[in-house]
Amino acid sequence: MSTHSTTMLLITIGMIIAALAEGSGYVDLYQDAYFKHKIVTVRNVQTDTCYNLACPASDNVATSAKWSGLPESNGAFKGRSALIMFYTERDCSSDYTAWPVNTQSRDDLYFPENFRLDGINDTISGVWRVCDSPDSTPRHKRTSATYV
Repeated sequence: MSTHSTTMLLITIGMIIAALAEGSGYVDLYQDAYFKHKIVTVRNVQTDTCYNLACPASDNVATSAKWSGLPESNGAFKGRSALIMFYTERDCSSDYTAWPVNTQSRDDLYFPENFRLDGINDTISGVWRVCDSPDSTPRHKRTSATYV
């Protein structure tokens, strides 16, 4: 196999692995503080996608959240963590409260264990994981996926 073919094969494999990793994370939302009574798991969370919580059983009832497997950084952040944002309106068009995605792998950071402390208890209607700065989020919104 030539050097060029080997290089192309490695690049292709890397791109496939990156694509699989991008959609392998999830976000769990809980009805009560401290991760009690799971109400929904949003699976295969993609970057720059708004997930609407359209089902009455999941819309405006979350009090805590955890996530895992989400890519933690991107070149746009220049060494800072990517963010996960929780919105009080559908289509991720309202004010939001954000946490660093790398909360999933750092012992010194905490998951949002009680949204009451942030003033957004029982008002979450959308979730968005961004790989760009939150100030530019509206321009980079690619798609909105309703999640029930």
